[in-house]
Amino acid sequence: MYTSCTYSDSQEVLRLRLLIARLTCIDEAEAILIAHANAMAPHLRHEWIAGDGNCLYRSVSLQTHFGEEGHLTLRQISSLRARLQDLS
Repeated sequence: MYTSCTYSDSQEVLRLRLLIARLTCIDEAEAILIAHANAMAPHLRHEWIAGDGNCLYRSVSLQTHFGEEGHLTLRQISSLRARLQDLS
């Protein structure tokens, strides 16, 4: 199971979401997320995430406006993007 952290800076989260949405290369997105996580680490607190097979999506969703309960929406979005990327 993953341990997630919360940080509420809505402008930074929105900027990051818009930047990642424009990317087509998964490596670029991963590099941006790692850099962002390293920069935010001192400002985060640990949260318990249920280890139910959706823990990755729950922990990522907790960092967005969806909140942890929006993990299925996030999973659907990522699945759809992966399928669309496979088609192109």
